[in-house]
Amino acid sequence: MNGCFKEIDGCIKTHIEATIAREKSQNIEDSIFFSSYTVGIKVFKDATKKLKKMLRQGNLETIRFLKDDAEHFVIQHHLDITPLSEEYAYLLRALLKAQIKINEAIISHFSNLYKNAHRADYLESRAEEIYHLVYFE
Repeated sequence: MNGCFKEIDGCIKTHIEATIAREKSQNIEDSIFFSSYTVGIKVFKDATKKLKKMLRQGNLETIRFLKDDAEHFVIQHHLDITPLSEEYAYLLRALLKAQIKINEAIISHFSNLYKNAHRADYLESRAEEIYHLVYFE
């Protein structure tokens, strides 16, 4: 594997780790939103299934949001990749795989929050934050 592919892999790995960490550390409002009974985890699972289907089908260069993500990623990480190159195709595939990994990690995290959201000990442990959220904002 040449240097550019290794560089892409390194950037993707950092991107996945940072995104998962950022999403898991979102504030209490997000935790309550995702762990409430009003939002089903199935919605997020279905979206991830669609991403997996896109990955299997190929033609990633036709997916608009993926092209936008790739453009932003190239700029953010100062990569020298041109559209329609082998590296660009590799990046599109890597970004889609990364989004699937991120989604699966976040689904797992929020599934656990969902299960805990209505347990008394969970509510007690978050009582001060919840009270502040409900009565002061």
